[in-house]
Amino acid sequence: ELAWDQFKLPFEKTIAAADMNSMPSLKLTDSENQINIEGTDFSVSVDRSTGFLNSWKYKGTELVAEPLMPDLWRAPTDNDRGNGMHNRCTIWRTAMQSWKAGNITVTQPTPKEVEISINARIEDVNGNYTLKYNIYGSGTIQVSAEGQAHGNPEAMEGMVNSRGGRSATRGTGRGRGTQGGLAELPRFGMRLALPKGFE
Repeated sequence: ELAWDQFKLPFEKTIAAADMNSMPSLKLTDSENQINIEGTDFSVSVDRSTGFLNSWKYKGTELVAEPLMPDLWRAPTDNDRGNGMHNRCTIWRTAMQSWKAGNITVTQPTPKEVEISINARIEDVNGNYTLKYNIYGSGTIQVSAEGQAHGNPEAMEGMVNSRGGRSATRGTGRGRGTQGGLAELPRFGMRLALPKGFE
């Protein structure tokens, strides 16, 4: 034994609220194909065809190699393979291929904040998904998401609900890991690829 210690859990830290008054203003340009927001030293772009954030630049340097988008799959562990998760839940691995962005709402509540809300469909799981970006003059981007997937409408009622990056499942489907005929959701998150050099 080299060393030991005790730590009080949970860690508690008060986070000061952002001072909106001290933030620079944002310039919003909303076109047919792209939503662009410019601030001091940074810019953000959202593709209207997908609803995904596809550019984020700081002092002219691009920080995004592949768009920020929902991620519904994770690499299976040995335990997952033992219970057949990699086969049972495969619908989630390819679900995003059926993503279709619908109504996109862009508002600027104050000169220092832009809110973008995307209502989308994930057809393969009969799902509705809402993706929201709050972009502030400080350069902070707050991303929130909410989704509901109903699976087979002829199956017993089941639903996967997710809010604010946390997920929960409920349903009356029978069989291991099924929610109304729809396998359990392996992951509810976002993914973003950075350019080379940011490893």
